[in-house]
Amino acid sequence: RALPSEGRGQRFKSSRGYMITIDEYVSSDMQELQNLIAELHDAMMVFEPEIMMPGDVARKEYIPYLIEQTKEKNGKICFAKQKGKAIGLMAVRTEKDSDEAVQYAWVSDLVVISKERSKGIGAKLLAYADVYAQSNGLSYLKIGVLAVNKGARKLYFKTGFRNYADILIKKLEKGS
Repeated sequence: RALPSEGRGQRFKSSRGYMITIDEYVSSDMQELQNLIAELHDAMMVFEPEIMMPGDVARKEYIPYLIEQTKEKNGKICFAKQKGKAIGLMAVRTEKDSDEAVQYAWVSDLVVISKERSKGIGAKLLAYADVYAQSNGLSYLKIGVLAVNKGARKLYFKTGFRNYADILIKKLEKGS
């Protein structure tokens, strides 16, 4: 389904008074998509350097997967743009886990460039995900977050998310 008009080209002022536009991804945005995904992965590597894929690798290996999943699962990739330059990105798609009764909107990626964080841009991108979910008849929105990423967790709780499930990880010793 197409998003309602309030989802496309939505304009708002950041908390510092700059005009921001939310625009859907088109193929000419590939460089900006690559840059933002690389920034996201490099930022996550600070928290989990042994596990996370570096930004330069994500440009080549993750982005084709992201685009494929977005197309296959009726998703959207959108940018927050300031003066035509992408300063944030959010990808959302429809998912259903085999052990759950409902489909949901899955926010697979959310990033705002470091110098523009804490200005309300991430919250606006998540509001766009809400519009996507509702326009597709979905009642739930899910997002993953690294347990140690306090800034992201604060944003998600502030915008209405709650704890749902925890995924635990254990590093195995070689030869064990």
